[in-house]
Order: sequence, then structure tokens, then C-alpha cells
Amino acid sequence: RGLLKHGADLMAVVKSQAYGHGAVEVSRAALSSGASRLGVNEVSEGVELRDAGFTVPIQLLTSCLPEELAGGIESQLTFAVACIDEIKALADRSRALLQGVRRGQKTKVHLLVDTGMGRGGFGPDELWPAVDHIKTEKTLELEGVFTHFSSAEEMDPDPTQQQIKLFRGLLRYCEDRGVNFRVRHAANSAGAVFHPKAQLDMVRCGVLLHGMRAWPPRDLQNPREK
Repeated sequence: RGLLKHGADLMAVVKSQAYGHGAVEVSRAALSSGASRLGVNEVSEGVELRDAGFTVPIQLLTSCLPEELAGGIESQLTFAVACIDEIKALADRSRALLQGVRRGQKTKVHLLVDTGMGRGGFGPDELWPAVDHIKTEKTLELEGVFTHFSSAEEMDPDPTQQQIKLFRGLLRYCEDRGVNFRVRHAANSAGAVFHPKAQLDMVRCGVLLHGMRAWPPRDLQNPREK
């Protein structure tokens, strides 16, 4: 929490059983120490946390298979979507499930934007059409938008700074058209440490919570960010 310069929230990423340490135990420790949200990769991971009694937002950080949608919707997970087809599938499944006592509920969605990672997500010119599409879906709530850094742990800061610049530009484009995302996030563990400008509304930390790092020792008193 002390690394967060501008009041950003902390997501504790507890995928893969919190890197082998136990997702339930690590989630309890992280939430009691200041995290406000949990991040997972699989619907089954999120369902496990719901079954353990966690009521905080639990967010998927990758897309999921069509057959996994129902479990995630019923457990009120926050979905990551990376293409229009995923938006349509999630909306269709939400319409089918959010009936009866659930009528009026919405499935929360975060759009994944590819700013340079190259592993899926909406391209810069695809973001606004995706936003526009979700606005027409009554069962979906567009809560946030995020991107993944390709090399925030590397000594050369330029690629990450270019990703930050592109992502901020896309956010401004949407804001100018009346869409203000409540949760904007980009920084992973290395991004939170070395690129304070990328902290935005929330950071996603996983290995760093366990005292591990994916970069060699360096002087944090002399940050690389220009």
C-alpha cells in the first residue's frame, strides 16, 4: 500500500492458488492488510473464493470459455472481455440467468485493451465500438477497462511508457465522448513499483505480495520513469 502514490486501490491477484500459497488464506491476509479486490484467471477460482465466504469484488483477468459463463454470472464475478463475440455471449447468458429474484441485476464487465502485450484484447481502434456495444446491453454493466504490460520489469522503461501513453490517450478519447470508467487499471507488480503514473484507479499485485519479484535488485530511490 505504501507504494501507491495517488490513492489507487489494490487488487490482490490470487490466481493458481495464490502462486501455490493457498488462495483462501492469502486472500484473507491481503484483504485484512488493505486490498479491496481479488483477481483470478479461472471462473472455478472465483467460485471457490465465493464459496469460502468472500463478498468483495472478484475479477477475472482473462477471458473464459462459454461453458464457464453461467458459474461466473451466478457467483457475481466481474468478467474480462477481449472481443465483441465475448460481449455478445456474456450478454446472452446473463439475460437467460438474471431472471426472477435476480431480475435487474447486471453482470460487471472490464474491457481488456491490447496496448502492446500482443496476447489478445481490443485493439486501439476497437475499444470505442466495444464500449458502444456494451451500452446497448441491459444486462451488462461497463465498470472498467484495463491493459497488460509486456515488459514493466525490464530495465528499459520506454516500451512500458509507450503503453501508458497509448492507454491514457484511449481513456481521454472515451471521456471526451461521455464515458468515464470507474475502474481503470494497468500496473502489475513491476508496474506498480517502477511506473507510478500507471497506478491509475487500481494496481494488480500478485507475486510481489509474497516478497517475490521478477526483476533483478535495483535502487528504488532512483525510479526509471521519466
